Amino acid sequence: MTQDKVEQVNYVLEYKDYIIGFLTIVCTIIFYLMKKKDETIKRKDDEIKAIQEKLSDKKYNLYDRMYSVVFDLVKKQNASQNKIREELIDIKKDMFIYAPDEILLNFLDWNNDVQESGLDANSVNEKMMKYFKILSLIRKDMGNENSIIDAEDIFKSLIIK
Repeated sequence: MTQDKVEQVNYVLEYKDYIIGFLTIVCTIIFYLMKKKDETIKRKDDEIKAIQEKLSDKKYNLYDRMYSVVFDLVKKQNASQNKIREELIDIKKDMFIYAPDEILLNFLDWNNDVQESGLDANSVNEKMMKYFKILSLIRKDMGNENSIIDAEDIFKSLIIK
C-alpha cells in the first residue's frame, strides 16, 4: 500500500466512532420521522373511517324512512297526504346530501312523474314499480351489492292475500 492510502485508512479508523455516531443519529432521525408519518397516516385513516360511519348512519336513517313511507301506507291506508308530502320533502333533502347519483336520479325521476300526473289509477302501478326500484337500489347501496331482490319482489311482498 502506498503511504497516502495508509494515511486515509488511519484517518477513517481514527474517526470511526464519530462516523458511527453520526450515522446512528441520522438513522434515529429517519426512523423517528417514519414513525411520525405512520402515526399521521393512521390518524387520518381513523378520521376518514369516523366520517364514513357517520355518513353510513345518516344513509341508514334516510333509507329507513324511504321504506317506511311505503310500508306505513300499506298499514294505514288513510294516511294524510300532507304528512306523506312533508316526509317526502325531508327525504328529498337528505337524498341530495347522502344518496349516490343512481339512487338520487331514480328518486327524482319518480318524484317528477308523481308531481306531473299524480297517482292516477292508470299509472299507479308503473310509479310504484319505479319507487320499488329505488328501494332495491337502496338495498345494494347498503352493502347488498349482489342482491337479487328487485322491484317486483318488493311489490309482491306488500300484497296481502
